[in-house]
Amino acid sequence: KRLVYNRVPKAGSSLMDNLIHKLSTRNNFKFVQDTDYLPNATSLAQRIRALPEGDVYINHAGFDATAPADVAFMNLVREPIDRAVSLFYYGVDSVTRPAERAEECLKNRQDAGACGCAGQEADYCVYSQLGNHCYDECGEGEAGTERYCQPFDDLDAGCATSHRTYSQTMFFCPPTKDRVDCDAHTAARTARERYVFVGMVEEFELSVLALEQLLPRWFAGAHEILAGLPDSAHRATKDNNNLTHTLGSSGTLSAGSRQIMAERA
Repeated sequence: KRLVYNRVPKAGSSLMDNLIHKLSTRNNFKFVQDTDYLPNATSLAQRIRALPEGDVYINHAGFDATAPADVAFMNLVREPIDRAVSLFYYGVDSVTRPAERAEECLKNRQDAGACGCAGQEADYCVYSQLGNHCYDECGEGEAGTERYCQPFDDLDAGCATSHRTYSQTMFFCPPTKDRVDCDAHTAARTARERYVFVGMVEEFELSVLALEQLLPRWFAGAHEILAGLPDSAHRATKDNNNLTHTLGSSGTLSAGSRQIMAERA
């Protein structure tokens, strides 16, 4: 058996990475930490097929529908609104991501005008976008238009827009040109039929216990190692507010904002 963790961004993936790295020593396996993110379907298939027996492949990548039968898939997902808010702040945070990417994100939001919410808190942005009719259409724009890092576009249900900001469904579908997303029903079917396990960030400890039972070759002893990690290692499952550099940005959303976002999703 071989294992693929095509990790969903802002869904506990840094913490899971840390856990897998430590488990590799305990359980005597190797892992490939691929930082060439979101490879196309051909490249992804080649990298997975080249994975040696017993090893783990880790990357922010789509699903390889052509993977051999001995390849097991796992992943984690997160409550969509909390994840959207986390992405909102992470996008322009030069502390926790490369500064040039944060600057690119900020510029794209500035260029988007009122719908880009540059410099705004998440709660204010929700109402600002509603008032400016930013939810009225998917906003594909002209062919080739870069929409990277627009606020909450990972929640746009039904949109086939290219360059969406890392929706969760795209990680359960084969990669396509321009990162056009697939529908949620297709993603859910793939998760049910092709994944050994899809855990939840909100139940991270329970997910780890399940992985110990389902994939013991790699996750034997995982709960014990998780319990021994310092609190700082768990920061990946929390929100970082880049405007104040404090934790807990999702708590700033009012009930009204959450309802608006729930209707959008």
